[in-house]
Amino acid sequence: MSSTVGATVALPGGDPGYATSKGGVRALTMQAAAELIEHNIRVNSIHPGIFRTPMNQALVDNADAYQQAVQGIPTKRFGEAEEIANVALFLASDESSYMVGSEVVVDGGLTII
Repeated sequence: MSSTVGATVALPGGDPGYATSKGGVRALTMQAAAELIEHNIRVNSIHPGIFRTPMNQALVDNADAYQQAVQGIPTKRFGEAEEIANVALFLASDESSYMVGSEVVVDGGLTII
């Protein structure tokens, strides 16, 4: 399952419906994890921060806007798709066999500020 950091931090000017839906994914992760573990199915969630995607490519392409956007991110950059893919692969592998109901935040440090 996937949510975003919008479920864990308030975003000024953000959409309350969006935040609520992402909070629902957090609750669903826990409920599904509790119900499915007896069938040896592990459920965890990934909470991405801001990633370079087609949805925000115009922002990435505008150097001034991009620099302003990354000021609130400790790593001073957007994430790359491979960084989420690697977390998903880890969660799907036996390397994460003891992780159940976990929420993995991949946000460049956005939620620590």
